[in-house]
Amino acid sequence: MLEPKLEKLESGLTVTFATWMSGTAALLPVVDSVIVANKRGATGVMGFAQFMEQAGDRVVRTELAPIRYYVPDTLELSGE
Repeated sequence: MLEPKLEKLESGLTVTFATWMSGTAALLPVVDSVIVANKRGATGVMGFAQFMEQAGDRVVRTELAPIRYYVPDTLELSGE
């Protein structure tokens, strides 16, 4: 299960993010941004909506509370 992290920006705004390793199964919480890492060590950042759009129907909402989405190990994204 991926745990959301909080970051307070210099502007005072607090944002949430989670880091996901592309190609690994995970339970993804709803966050502002998803940091996507791949097996080559490259990383990229995308907003949650962008992540969901790129993942399409391969990511499934679970019945867990708070809301989490199941990301299968067959999903690979670059984060770019």
